[in-house]
Amino acid sequence: MHSSQAAEPVRIALRPQSQVAASLITVADVAEVTGGDRLLREQIAKLDVAEATKNGDLERITREQLQIRLLLAGLAAREFDVQGEPLTLVVRNSPSVDAPSILAEVGNMLAREWHAAPDDLDIALAQPLPANLIPEGVVASRLRIDPRLPAVAVPGRIQVSLHVYVDEQPIHILPVAVDAVLYRELARTTRLVSRGETFTEANVSGERVKVTSLQGGLGVDDIINRKSQRAIGPNTVLQLSDIAPTQNRSPILIRARDVVRITARKGGLTVSLAAAEALESGSHGDVIRARNPSSGKLLTGRVVGRNELEISLGYR
Repeated sequence: MHSSQAAEPVRIALRPQSQVAASLITVADVAEVTGGDRLLREQIAKLDVAEATKNGDLERITREQLQIRLLLAGLAAREFDVQGEPLTLVVRNSPSVDAPSILAEVGNMLAREWHAAPDDLDIALAQPLPANLIPEGVVASRLRIDPRLPAVAVPGRIQVSLHVYVDEQPIHILPVAVDAVLYRELARTTRLVSRGETFTEANVSGERVKVTSLQGGLGVDDIINRKSQRAIGPNTVLQLSDIAPTQNRSPILIRARDVVRITARKGGLTVSLAAAEALESGSHGDVIRARNPSSGKLLTGRVVGRNELEISLGYR
């Protein structure tokens, strides 16, 4: 919760044009972010707005699009004030090609893939960058390197392909191995839980743990007020199989921990968040909660289809 006395909103002044190096465009890339609560200001500045296009292409981001994106992130309208230009033109420049920059880009990609915050990942090169990564005699302004993940990426050692372009022409593809560690805060029993017993803060707590799989594992919010399917010993990380099913005559379209698409509409403008995480299960028409992985904010939306939520900007 943000301070109720913070009447001053965070001011976001959209610039007429912006240049970015990374593939992900944030609020700080396109606007000056000032005023208001410091923590909220920092959170807004880091919020992703759009994916950057290839080098030299323009991306247009409007003031209204930015407003709806902030609302979609779970912010209240009173917490921010979008000012400045009616739209900004964003062009992607060549990114840095040193190891920290490439690792940061891979980290952002994995965070989106795994629906996690970048701070929940530790990433390191398993080997030095290839000696021939940068072609001899090529200056950085002519170079673009696109890291690409394998079709299936799980925590551990990952083979990343570095696609190297000079003047937007592909030169070569070089493999590089990275070691990626993922942490999640999972629900763990603090004592023996009997079959049919309700999970509460008295018998479960959250613990940040290193995970080796993207499947299974529940947060405390996922299981509070649900019942145990069986007797569970103390100090056990809870899984979906530990939770008794709820009675519901309608088919379940979204299950807790599913990746869902969230859509908000205002007039003719539609803004979507493609990779939110459902915190609850629901059937068509149910109102459930989901988490924005980039901001950690909770959103409330109505189930409209298989793994699809629609939010009203009045939900909050």
